[in-house]
This record gives sequence, structure tokens and C-alpha cells, in this order.
Amino acid sequence: MLLAPLFLVVGCSASGPTTPTPGTSGSGTPTAAPGASPAPSGGPATPSEALARTADTGRPWVVVVLGDSTGTREGNWVELVVQAWGAQSGRPVTYREWSVDREPDSYLPVRRLGEGDGAPIVVWNGSAAAQAADYSVRVFGDLVPPGAEDADLVLVSHGHNQLPGTLVPDGTALLDLVAETSPAAAVVVLTQNPEAAGGPNAAGQAAEVQAFAGSAVDHGATVVDVRRAFEDVGDYTVLLDDLGVHPTRDGARLWADAVLDALGPADR
Repeated sequence: MLLAPLFLVVGCSASGPTTPTPGTSGSGTPTAAPGASPAPSGGPATPSEALARTADTGRPWVVVVLGDSTGTREGNWVELVVQAWGAQSGRPVTYREWSVDREPDSYLPVRRLGEGDGAPIVVWNGSAAAQAADYSVRVFGDLVPPGAEDADLVLVSHGHNQLPGTLVPDGTALLDLVAETSPAAAVVVLTQNPEAAGGPNAAGQAAEVQAFAGSAVDHGATVVDVRRAFEDVGDYTVLLDDLGVHPTRDGARLWADAVLDALGPADR
């Protein structure tokens, strides 16, 4: 299934990025409020159409993230983005994060990231530490469990853990699964932060992410150029950890700003 293509390029200032500040059953599976309307159907949404659905507080608004460890760690870009959308829409935010440290790999208990009225923004952060896109394909049914399948927005962020030549085929397979499972969702691919120059995987990661961005557009996904936002800073290494791979808290803020600037605010 093809989506309407869109490529969004964003740049943010490292010195002054600003970011505005999941209902579940007992098992953690999102449940709609009584009388809630179902997720819209009839084809994939654009990001702006998906964000406009946040105005419908009668049903949960569902976000799924499929990626690597750049979307984990406390204060990560995923948390910052959904907290902003919660504040903008006036809705509560519930959040679950995937863990590869459990046996078997699974979601951690639900956490509340924001308060508000109506059905919550429900976040399934399936970012998996040290994993590549083929992992997201293999365990897709666990990353997108019942309740997450009616996603309004799916964010895909892979690149740092790829072997040469693997991100395009594995990422495309992942996009196919998303389109099949969540046909009404807006699908967004993020180009990720660059790694520190001279690092063992820096050139390979750059090539993989660039190739996947082009493939994702051809496949119909929206692409947000997070990489460009880091490169526009100049010395972006100040926004990376000691490994030169993961964004620091300031790097996560810059990443979140790039996503929010590109996709826009939630509706109230």
C-alpha cells in the first residue's frame, strides 16, 4: 500500500531549541472510552490529518514508535514530543517503553507523562536498544499489540545498528507491515542524528539513512530530516554522548524540536 509522499527538511538552533512542554486496561492494553469513535479508516493519513484527530477526545489517540536506542533513555525525544502534543491538546499522556532487558523482550509497565481531560494520548515506544530494523520486523506483532494496531501515527527511526545494505530492504519490509496493520495511520520516517565523524560506523550510518530516506519517500512515507537539524548546528558532537552515537538531553531536545517543527502541533 502506498502513501502520499512528503519529505520535510528542518533545521533547529542548538542554542535555543524550544519544545512545549497511554487509557489502558489492567493489562496495559489501550481501551476506548465508552461511546468513543473508532479510528478513521479509508486510507493512510497525512501527519497533519493524524494530528487533527487529537481534537477528538472521545477516543484514545495512538502513537507507535519503531526504532533503536536513540529513542530510549530518560528524557528521550519520544517523551518530549508526546509531552508537547499532550500539553497542546489538553489530553493526558500514557506511555510504555520497550525493553530488551526483560525475558522475553516486552513493554515495561505504563507510565503517565502528562495530565489532561478526555481519552489519553497512548504511546507505544518500541525503540529497542542495540537493534536494527530487521528486529522490528521479527517482533512486529509484539511491538504493535492489539490496541496499538489502530495507530494514528507511526514513527520509524532506524539506522545506527545496520549492516551495510540492510536498511532499505529491512526498513521497507517494516513499512509494509505498518501499512498492512495500521492502514489509517500517518507513517513518518526519521533520518536520525549523525554519528561523530571518524567513528567506526559514521560513514555507513550516513549512507544507510540517506538511502532509506529516498526509499521511504518512494514508498509513500513522510520523511523528517532530523540529521539535517543536527548538521545545521555545526559542531553537533556537543549534542552526542561519549560514544558519539546517542543524543544527549540537549540532543534529544533538538531532535524533538525537529519533529515538532516538521509535523506541527496537536489540536485541542
